[in-house]
Amino acid sequence: MRNRVAFVPRVAGALLIVAAVGFGAACGPGPADCPEAPAAWVRPLFRTDPGAVTAFPADSFTVAADTFTGRRLQLPAEGTPVVAPGLPILMSAERMIAALDMLDGFSPFAPILVPLSGPIDPASLPQTAAASLETESPVFLMSLSPDLPQRWPVLARYLHFLDGREPEHVLVVQPARPLRDGTLHALVITDAVRGADGTPLGPTPESALLCGRCGAAPDPGHPLSEHYRRLRPLFSGEGALDPDRVALVLPVTTQSIAAPFGLLRQAATAPVLPASFDDDGDGVADLYDLASLPRSKSGFPLSEAIGAVARVHIASASFRDAEGLIRRDAQGVPQAVGTEELVVLLVFPAQARRQPFPLAILQHGHGADKENTLTLAAHLAARGVASVALDLPEHGERPRSGKGFLDLSNLPTVVANVEQTAADHFRLVAALRSLTALDVFPGGAGDGAPDLDPTRIAYAGQSLGALVAPIMVSREEVDPLVLNVGGGGFANLLDLYVGGLLSPRELLALGLLGQTLLDRADPVHHLLPFQSAGAPPAGRQVLLQEVIDDDTMPNPATETLARLIGVPLLRPVLRSVEGLPIADPPALHQGLVQFGGINHGFLFDVGAPGSAPYAGCEQIATFFETAFAGGAARIEAAFP
Repeated sequence: MRNRVAFVPRVAGALLIVAAVGFGAACGPGPADCPEAPAAWVRPLFRTDPGAVTAFPADSFTVAADTFTGRRLQLPAEGTPVVAPGLPILMSAERMIAALDMLDGFSPFAPILVPLSGPIDPASLPQTAAASLETESPVFLMSLSPDLPQRWPVLARYLHFLDGREPEHVLVVQPARPLRDGTLHALVITDAVRGADGTPLGPTPESALLCGRCGAAPDPGHPLSEHYRRLRPLFSGEGALDPDRVALVLPVTTQSIAAPFGLLRQAATAPVLPASFDDDGDGVADLYDLASLPRSKSGFPLSEAIGAVARVHIASASFRDAEGLIRRDAQGVPQAVGTEELVVLLVFPAQARRQPFPLAILQHGHGADKENTLTLAAHLAARGVASVALDLPEHGERPRSGKGFLDLSNLPTVVANVEQTAADHFRLVAALRSLTALDVFPGGAGDGAPDLDPTRIAYAGQSLGALVAPIMVSREEVDPLVLNVGGGGFANLLDLYVGGLLSPRELLALGLLGQTLLDRADPVHHLLPFQSAGAPPAGRQVLLQEVIDDDTMPNPATETLARLIGVPLLRPVLRSVEGLPIADPPALHQGLVQFGGINHGFLFDVGAPGSAPYAGCEQIATFFETAFAGGAARIEAAFP
């Protein structure tokens, strides 16, 4: 049997799959007495007959498999790529489908698209995410995890397209926060949703079958038989749904995210090899001043606060193969293909400061390198905080593939680059933890006192460095965290980069597919330790810095992270952010700070006192210093 995902349209400049999707092998018929709604009623379309338009994503596009979730995506080979000349998003249908078929579920944060047979009344939908959690909500998403069954907030909106394509009417159900990964969920739409004429929404025979409205279970050979069994908890026990009220029930398994990164951490940190401070190979630890440091930069404020810099060599497992992908064995363990020597900058504060020094990991953004972080390192050194910085894959002294870190023509390699970065971070933290007895400062021979206190580690990431940060930080005792012009949610980037080239229908389709492919790399799925604002351990300490009208990281992407964590927006408010409370600085533990009239990469620019670069660095330095002093991390106003 074949079905068209007709709502995933032809997208100029990207892959669109107008696909025929298999629902399984030939099978016996289902029960013949499934009730049909009156023909005039609008239906949410979930069908299995050939050529039918159907909802997506759904587990009818998966097969049972030996994966973390027990499922694997199975899409057909048919597809229609349409390319606009010069546009960088150029995944072919074959490559896109092959990449999707490697996943063990769908996106926990992408929309579910439900085509409708006719128009509906938008007023009959839940009007807010909070309303979707109410018992009588006509649209809701339910986790069917045995240990944590729960509803998840969603935003439901009705779209009517007038471009002559099929379908014209679509209900978009967007999770307001990421669903639980690696878990079976059910989208439920009841007959409380009304057609435009006021009649209740009716089921297709397939939906009636899954709800149990057909008088019997599906025949064992029916393609929906397995999904019928998996959805039974919805219709039994306390709080069971009334099947006669359900117009659509759709099983959707979310892809695993936490489990693969747990295995990556294990693979990246075993064994922990000793770090080397011998940069020139003469068997002696080497320390540099800024003038002699290879690839150094100079002329920035507070440079005199830097006492010395070491180029530390750390062996890190390399997991990306010749195609730029990470392969896993049958148990999901990532397979190393070799070892890469990372060169890490370790910046010591001037000797006048008391040792051992707490540490901050500094991660540069796209197109920069570890030496760019020296401006921030100087501000930290002036507060007695040492820092370490490493090059991202495809940057600085790292090997180059020629494709770069963000190859939008091959999204799985972007995910692999993020995963390799996480592996490097895991390895770096393990190496730092082993340096409790390090004594090379000052002069390379030390002074009899330990140099570092690796029990106190913070992290500051800029742009791409902020995007990759939560993966490692959420799995290590690293606190506090600074996210400078970071963001989350793939769809937040679409309007900026391709919005003028695509129709709303096409943006919706591309967002769904792109979010699904990029999910493991998306920081929105790694924020749990930072949620529940307040004093630790309720939520770890985090400072977000945003540039208003950022031309590289759209403000909605940064604000998505702020909302998901639950931080306050600190005055002065340059632009209000929906869902965030406003607070006065100084603030403790968590907050979002806005900067205006500056560029995306301002943090590592050279700036005099009173400038945005200087103010941003000082704000971070105060945040870290107060946290390391044993109290709450304090966020001061950027411009007092």
